[in-house]
Amino acid sequence: MTQTDTKTITEDYAREQQDPMKGATFIPAECADQANAAQAMPTGATIEGLRGESADRFITVAAMRTPDALPPVADMPQCDAVVFVQPGYIDGLTTVVGAPAVGDGIATQGVRVSASLTDGNGQRYDTVQYAYTATLDDHHLVAVTISGTPPPGSHRDIDPTPAQQLFTAAVAAVRAS
Repeated sequence: MTQTDTKTITEDYAREQQDPMKGATFIPAECADQANAAQAMPTGATIEGLRGESADRFITVAAMRTPDALPPVADMPQCDAVVFVQPGYIDGLTTVVGAPAVGDGIATQGVRVSASLTDGNGQRYDTVQYAYTATLDDHHLVAVTISGTPPPGSHRDIDPTPAQQLFTAAVAAVRAS
């Protein structure tokens, strides 16, 4: 199943995206903004995206244009691994991973999020997400994420290859337009 979407980021939408992590504890505490990707969505930005799903994976490709210049990504090596916990709901780890090469002069970032969640029925399940981001210039960003439930015996991981391939193709397509 595939779904396309265009959205302008409002304050309400940005706040709604942060809600799942509201009340969580981050270790180190100064890394909360880096660990919560919703923090990076500036009000007034326009996002065009495509989301697809299979039986066990979700993948999203998005391009964002901002009215104001994107702030530089803070260099915080202490945030290369961040633990987050919200008792009774979620606990996990965000780690920095390498992003595929997409060309000279383009800042890229990759993160892996591994979490255990408890749903409203008290059932606990594991999830893994890889997210790759390329800042093309002061006003344009491309992001690709893949998430899913790790199969048994996989050491709590999923294959990020489809997201890596889509990431390089999406960056090339946006640069060519």
